[in-house]
Amino acid sequence: MKHLSFAMVCALAACGNSSKSPPPVAEPAAPAPDPGGGGRIGAFPCEPAQLLGTWQADSGSDFESIAFADGGGFVTYLHDRMMYNGEWELVDGALVLSSDAYGEVAIDGVRCAPTAVIGTDRASKSDVRWSRGGAAPAPTE
Repeated sequence: MKHLSFAMVCALAACGNSSKSPPPVAEPAAPAPDPGGGGRIGAFPCEPAQLLGTWQADSGSDFESIAFADGGGFVTYLHDRMMYNGEWELVDGALVLSSDAYGEVAIDGVRCAPTAVIGTDRASKSDVRWSRGGAAPAPTE
């Protein structure tokens, strides 16, 4: 009988502890910022000076590279040949490219990091990503 009452006491004691809440589960840590600035983390709204120079198209563009000039001009290249050129400007967070050949192309929500430009093509809604490139090829006629 002593054995049975001891078992009953242990069972009651265990039941008494079941009303406690389980310990809280720790939330996973937020991802670390991308040190290269290639993702959306670490990229900020572009300033005109950040765009100057040549960029390689990683996705969302029909050209392989684009070069932005200080005076507001741009040139695109495909297979080391000039594809088209025109004027660029930043308007309300969008990069607007205007050319006689293609009309107006807008990249909404454009963001700049030291090594990347990202945004969304307004017409196709596809992601656009460019990486900082080398020197632009010489224009061919």
